[in-house]
Amino acid sequence: MTTQVLRKQSESVKWGLLVVSLGVLLAAGPAAAQDDAVVSRLRGEQLAAEGRCAEALPLLERARAADPSDARAALVAGQCQITLRKYPEAAALLQEAKRLDSDLAEADLLLGMARFHQGDLDGSEEALEAAKSDLPDRAELHLYLGLIALERGEAAQAATSLGRSGRADPDAVEPIASFYEGLAHEIEGERRASEVALKRARELGAGTVWETQAIAALERLDAEAPPPWKGTSPRGLEILGERSPSWWVSGTFGVEYDDNVVLRGSGVRLPLEVSSQNDHRGIWSLEAGREIFANPDWTVGILATYFGSLHDDLEDFNMHYPGLSVWVDRRLRPKTVGRLQYDFAYAWVGGSEPFLVSHEWTPALYQDWGKGGTTRIFTRFDKLNFLFSNEDVPDGRGRVGSYCMSRYQVVCGPPGTEENQARNRDGWGFSAGFDHTWPVASERLVLRAGYRYRRFSARGTEYSFQAHEAQLGFRLLLPLEFAFEAFGSYAWQPYRNRSTYPDPEDAFFRREYSLSGKDRSDDVTRVDLVLERPVTDYLMLSLRYAWFDNASNVDVFDYNREILGMYATFRFTP
Repeated sequence: MTTQVLRKQSESVKWGLLVVSLGVLLAAGPAAAQDDAVVSRLRGEQLAAEGRCAEALPLLERARAADPSDARAALVAGQCQITLRKYPEAAALLQEAKRLDSDLAEADLLLGMARFHQGDLDGSEEALEAAKSDLPDRAELHLYLGLIALERGEAAQAATSLGRSGRADPDAVEPIASFYEGLAHEIEGERRASEVALKRARELGAGTVWETQAIAALERLDAEAPPPWKGTSPRGLEILGERSPSWWVSGTFGVEYDDNVVLRGSGVRLPLEVSSQNDHRGIWSLEAGREIFANPDWTVGILATYFGSLHDDLEDFNMHYPGLSVWVDRRLRPKTVGRLQYDFAYAWVGGSEPFLVSHEWTPALYQDWGKGGTTRIFTRFDKLNFLFSNEDVPDGRGRVGSYCMSRYQVVCGPPGTEENQARNRDGWGFSAGFDHTWPVASERLVLRAGYRYRRFSARGTEYSFQAHEAQLGFRLLLPLEFAFEAFGSYAWQPYRNRSTYPDPEDAFFRREYSLSGKDRSDDVTRVDLVLERPVTDYLMLSLRYAWFDNASNVDVFDYNREILGMYATFRFTP
């Protein structure tokens, strides 16, 4: 019987293996000499001026490590991080540059730009005003002051600032300044002024996204349609360049040690064909996504994923899990976005044994609170179809401990229990909850908390449950570009029925076993710790430790598990 119990658990664990993620990293080298620091910084500045920030940043970091008082190195590194759209990292570097040299007006200007892209309008305006006395005619200064005014709904002030920006230095800010100036005039009802600015943006932005956007705005003016831009955020488009990357490809490859691959429960003996409960494995996860339609109000995208694992000994637990997602985003308010997402996945295990087909529908609402962080409220509907069959246990005579009716029966259960039906895991699930992320300490620390309710109705009685889960975690940026993340969750998960699995100590050879008279109930606790560090703009190394405890009143489901892994993650965007 214990062999049969563990086989059922083994089918269950293959689904759990999917949840694997990642984490670690290498430290930087020793500090260079003072003259080497100067050379590194100058070379880094040259590469940054040529737009080669991926090559410039390691040199600038080397210069800063050798001479921590080099404000210029921090300034240029911050500018590069803005170019790479890494705004929290940029803000931290620029604040450091300002601390080292309070006269660096350029640092205030760049800090204002970085804060704007993070949604901190007040902080952005404060930094830009600080730069204003020393850089009164800088085109970028007036561009961002105009964008702040536009996002706040102050269209007349926005049009003035954006017009001044374009006249100050067209090469630096056009066609962006003219495009948003046209929108500001449109909001104010100044149709002629809007048309002039948008035509200028169309001509100056020929061959770019700005030409497309300007043409669409002009067509709307011709149709005398109401402007959809009023009250929306100009951060829907990247300000100093094209839109956010419309496609991306990423991959993660790693090795892990898992001390309980089979999710061995309390007192359960391993089947003869299973050599051990622990094992090493290689894992890989591939992802390719693309926006197939996008404008400031709507985005439609598609994502293909593939997860795989290859075990050293327990080959029956090798997994292949491809999936496909489609989502639609709709900007409802300046800082409110609605999303509807559909996910499909198919899994097989071992060599080619079909395991699972899943469908998920997830409506969600995202609210950006600026300095107060971001909230997501969601619901989820899922349908799971497990493709393996369940075996029935022969019925006994109806008396616990009595001999089974056939001497060829290894074990027998209470009569009337149809285990092959009761253990059917196919069914529908419903989830609802929220999570909130809150950046603090100049965004070097990000806190995360959430709650989730889940209900699952299986065809069989064994796996129908409801659960209440609380989540808490944080992510902390450390020196030398390290980042540490800790996340934990606890779920109380009562089931609707008693289990059809006996406690291992109650199962005897050729004897009828008994079942618990209580409904199954689990307390599920999980802790994840991740340390990571980027090596290049495209490569991240990480180390991860995960601890999982499923405390159940049914022994075969009472287990814990530890995973330790090292991973490399590659990500490419245009």
